[in-house]
Order: sequence, then structure tokens, then C-alpha cells
Amino acid sequence: MEIVKRHPELGYKMVIQMDIPKIVAEIAHNHHEKINEQDTLAIKRKSGSVYDQIVSIIDVYDALISDRPYKKAISFHHAINILFIEGKTSFNPALLHKFVEIVYNKILK
Repeated sequence: MEIVKRHPELGYKMVIQMDIPKIVAEIAHNHHEKINEQDTLAIKRKSGSVYDQIVSIIDVYDALISDRPYKKAISFHHAINILFIEGKTSFNPALLHKFVEIVYNKILK
């Protein structure tokens, strides 16, 4: 589990050595940064790009709906509820709403 927790750092170190845009390495490094209740948008704007914020939402969603060695997958609806609960303190609200809109449209079609 300690190695899993280091995946943003390890991903950054791996990607920064590749011949691809630096933003990809920055996303790998920053996608677990969270906003907080005191000044959500101002803090998030300082701590990560919009790309980091989008990948952070997707990463949490994927972790919730997927089986992992340490937990079972949960349902789509349960995952969305958790995202909204966590979203109050962890995600950019506008991006979270857009993500859920896109996922709902994809699943309901």
C-alpha cells in the first residue's frame, strides 16, 4: 500500500524522462491534490491545473467502481454519491458536475 501511495511521484519521475509534453508529468504528480473547505477554488487554482483536477475526479471514480486488491468495486450510483460527498471538500464543483453529466449521458445511452 505504501508503494501505491507513491504512484503520483513515481509516475512523475517516469514520465518526465519521456519525450512528451511536461504537462503529462505534472498531471501524474498532482492528480491527488485536493481543494479544501476554506477557499476551495483559490486553493485549487494555486495547487493544480484544470487537467490535474479532471484526472483527480476520474481517478477517484475509477478507484470506486473497480475491484482492487484491498477493496471490492461499488455501484455506479454509490460512486456518484461518494464523489458528491467528497466533492464538497476535494473537487472543483463545476468540473465534478460536468463529469457526472458526461458519465450519466454515457451510461444512460
